[in-house]
Amino acid sequence: MGIDGIGGGKPPIGGGGALPGANGPSRAGGDGFSLDRTKVASDPSAASRAGAAQDVNATADLERLQSGEISLDDYLQTRADKAVAHLESVVSPDQLSIIKEQLVHQMKQDPSVAGLVQRVTGSLPTDNES
Repeated sequence: MGIDGIGGGKPPIGGGGALPGANGPSRAGGDGFSLDRTKVASDPSAASRAGAAQDVNATADLERLQSGEISLDDYLQTRADKAVAHLESVVSPDQLSIIKEQLVHQMKQDPSVAGLVQRVTGSLPTDNES
């Protein structure tokens, strides 16, 4: 008698075959997963450079806030704008506006997120939307 199917001669639970839809169409009748390799960046360091550029922009925004050039509300709005920038071609302008409003609202109202904002900016956001 084997343990966990070792030496028992019985196939493992689940039949041991490929998962449904792993190599063929999905059950819903779609084409299954595929990857268009022409859209994948040929330069492996492109993602790290994009991340570094975002860090520089975030630092510049923070410096503008600290110098008094922009208010905390402006800073939060700028961060929300940048957070949803990748959705501009996918989501309608009205929906995008709602998403940005919700992000700013959460940065002001959610205690844990507001704490992170305070840690980064040195100021606790207040809700002026009442």
